[in-house]
Amino acid sequence: MKVKVSFLAVLRSLAGTNFVEVEVRQGLSIRDVIYLACKDNEALFKRVFDSSGERIRSDIIILVDGVDVNLIGGLGSSADNINEITLIPSVHGGLTTSAAIDRAKKLLDLLTDGKDEVDLRVLHIKLRKELPSQEIIQLLEDIFKGTDVVWATSRPGLALSLLHVLFVFYHTIKAFVMGKNISNKFNIEFLLRLVCEDQIARALEVAGIGDRAREFHLYVMSPSRETSQERLQALSPLPVEKVEHLDLSRPCEATSLLRILRISDEELRATTYKSSALSPELKGVLTRMSLLNTRK
Repeated sequence: MKVKVSFLAVLRSLAGTNFVEVEVRQGLSIRDVIYLACKDNEALFKRVFDSSGERIRSDIIILVDGVDVNLIGGLGSSADNINEITLIPSVHGGLTTSAAIDRAKKLLDLLTDGKDEVDLRVLHIKLRKELPSQEIIQLLEDIFKGTDVVWATSRPGLALSLLHVLFVFYHTIKAFVMGKNISNKFNIEFLLRLVCEDQIARALEVAGIGDRAREFHLYVMSPSRETSQERLQALSPLPVEKVEHLDLSRPCEATSLLRILRISDEELRATTYKSSALSPELKGVLTRMSLLNTRK
């Protein structure tokens, strides 16, 4: 049996090809297949595996037939009866620990009980110079570490409105609470909801900030305005040229998202979000987003 091992982003250039096919005998693990796919390419092997040559680096996202490997038993799971493994160098961090997910759940409670308000910001950040995206994400993780803030990043121009972003946070957190998350990384799950995708590779292609970035959107949600202000004042480790707080009060600023989703007029008219306060475009997006939590 052959298993296709696909490479994305910088791994593709290191591999010199989009994918390789590995002959797999019965009983091999997913990790074994990845080892076989990389072992004859020194540069690729060093990028995927750590210095011990045994453990796959923590910033490599591994999809098995489109699903995060951590959600189907991990790297030790059998490679029998799988068709494709996709390797993606992750530049999207965010919540992964149980304590961090607990903080997100508390924010979900605030959103749903109606007694308190959360502080939600969308910032367009422009740096003085282009940086590796992994460096940007690591700096942001350090800035927000140990706080009650949840955050995410994307390429600019995808948020339809502040309400849209609020629902992205809501459905992302809800996915973790319900065990419907597609990825174990909050930022990636956020991107899946932002562009209404159930394929991680596609969401990263459409909404991710790429291998290097100078401009990006930062989405921040916290239990209070004071907490947000304190953390945003700590952005100094980033070489920031300009921070713009986006006014997303006007609906459908990001028409590019509607084009990406290919939402038809018929779909816009037939949605489960019936509120007249919502634009037809936003109703269509929110309906698609909510359906992601019913697919697993």
